[in-house]
Amino acid sequence: RRVLFRSINVRGGGEDQNLYLIENVPIFNTSHALGLMSVINPDAVTGVTLYKGHIPAEYGDRVSSVMDIRMQEPTLERFRLRGGIGIYSSRLQIETPLLNKKITLQVGGRTSYSDYLLKNMSDYYLSHSSLNFYDLNALVNIKFKNNPISVFGYMSNDFFRYSNIFSYKYGNKLAGLTWTHLFNADWVSNLTLTYSNYHNFNKHFAEVRNTYSTEADVRHLSAKLKINYTGFSNHNLTAGVQFSDYQLNPGVVKPYNSDAEIESVAVPFDSDDERARDIAIFANDVYDITSQLSLQVGLRCSFYNKIGASTVYQYDKTRGVNQFCVVDSVVYADGESVQKYTAFEPRLSLKYMINNLSSVKLSYNRNTQNISLLSNSSISTPEDIWKLADTYVKPMKVNQIALGYYRNFYGDMFETSVEVYYKTLRHSYEFREGVTVAPSNHYESMLIDVDGENYGIEFLFKKTMGQLTGSLSYTYSRSFHKSHGQFDEEKINNNKKFASSFDKPHDLSIALSYAYNRRIRFGANWAFSSGRPYTSPEYIYQFQNQQVVQYSERNKYRIEPYHRLDLSLSIDENLRKKRSWKGSWTFSVLNVYARKNAYSITYKRDVPSADNDYNMFSLYKIYLIGVPFPTITYNFTF
Repeated sequence: RRVLFRSINVRGGGEDQNLYLIENVPIFNTSHALGLMSVINPDAVTGVTLYKGHIPAEYGDRVSSVMDIRMQEPTLERFRLRGGIGIYSSRLQIETPLLNKKITLQVGGRTSYSDYLLKNMSDYYLSHSSLNFYDLNALVNIKFKNNPISVFGYMSNDFFRYSNIFSYKYGNKLAGLTWTHLFNADWVSNLTLTYSNYHNFNKHFAEVRNTYSTEADVRHLSAKLKINYTGFSNHNLTAGVQFSDYQLNPGVVKPYNSDAEIESVAVPFDSDDERARDIAIFANDVYDITSQLSLQVGLRCSFYNKIGASTVYQYDKTRGVNQFCVVDSVVYADGESVQKYTAFEPRLSLKYMINNLSSVKLSYNRNTQNISLLSNSSISTPEDIWKLADTYVKPMKVNQIALGYYRNFYGDMFETSVEVYYKTLRHSYEFREGVTVAPSNHYESMLIDVDGENYGIEFLFKKTMGQLTGSLSYTYSRSFHKSHGQFDEEKINNNKKFASSFDKPHDLSIALSYAYNRRIRFGANWAFSSGRPYTSPEYIYQFQNQQVVQYSERNKYRIEPYHRLDLSLSIDENLRKKRSWKGSWTFSVLNVYARKNAYSITYKRDVPSADNDYNMFSLYKIYLIGVPFPTITYNFTF
């Protein structure tokens, strides 16, 4: 019974296949407070754009989606204060003009204090756990004539200790600068410089004599120049170039002595650092062919270069890629080119307006991804390892085609849409049988190259006006993988097609909001999705006085379906326009009917006891929230 992190899977893709941008800066871990909190203070956000069908050519290095998070520019007129005080976290956001309103400053942050809630939990493990986080964000806008500049900064830190079993400590540091130059009414350029750092430090102390810590680090630097020209009446042209530099330390393992009298026997290990550079050029044109028909066409070309210092191992070709079959190695000096890849990514979108209320959209995308998250679970955790493409681990490539129909009714009161998609994947990776996630210098011998096939249909119904508003969305989707290995250890299910860890055929979500009057609002959210596939033990037998476990084929079984109901009540204090201070109360209950949703199931060696029928191996359910979780928040603006 372990409480872990939730992830977002878009159209059958893994969490690492989504590019998350905050003010143009990529962030590598979006899990905050066990996935219960958004990655950034919602008071600082003006909007979120999700690209999952057609992805414009200026975005690259992810194959499933792009989530572009924008912070609002603070008002130039006066000082403004917003925030909220809750029973387990609080937030504050300040906006103010400076220097005669030529500069605006936005500063905010959040922090939690939830340990007292955990200590009162009836579950033994949770009552001996600890959870806390904080994040800080800042945005400065400098209004030079024809040369506005914005400077962005963000920092977060999370800590989670699960009883006396393990602890996670991880955080992000982001920085970005954007300079916009207006040449004239038609020409605009944007220069963006970004820095992103993700760091994690984890401890494992379940086994007293084998306690250890792991530490990993990801650094990303980028410079992007984008030029936009709108001088043509029916064309909107964009072109640019982007340079990226990746520096990874996949993992360091060190013995950790949790007991002063007992020395850990864990073996220290320091994996080799990884570094790569990528240069991409892109162009995009939005062409209004007629008043009803528009075409968006783009091309992105990336030139990826994995560089040293690095050691590339060569293996016995008659025995496959196996760390015990190394026959030679090639050592590359610092900065020396190790492996290069070139990718051409065409993007195409055609939109036809049938009338003022309905439209049809057809899109095709090819995307390439040079960095992947290695995980043998469908749920991302801070223990997962980021890995750059190299000689053996090739960049992932995805081709997707999508067709959608969109229709509004009754003066845009109702919005409906249906969209079908089909995409193929090459060079996705699965772990070999029996392999666990751990720092290594032989990742290629731990992985199996697989192809993928994802398809589905998405329905959306939304009501945007009236006392009762809300949405209903349903998705039927499938996600399959297939290996093509020559040797037995490079095959999964004997090279037969199997459901990927992200295969969830049914996904239903209902969100409702009812305005009882101008001050009181009720909210309800219910979600349902099919259980994730998993590999289960099928037979247990004795061999030479040892208990041996025989597992099923990969992802043969499914965990129970996920469903959850959340309810909320919001009450505004005062609606007078002239009153500076305005407050509201939000009362909510998460997981109203105490559903214990299993996100994953693990089967591992255990100490025989009466609790597990004296078995040497036990099944463990991983879930997020197993009880109703009430919250109270006081929100305010000034």
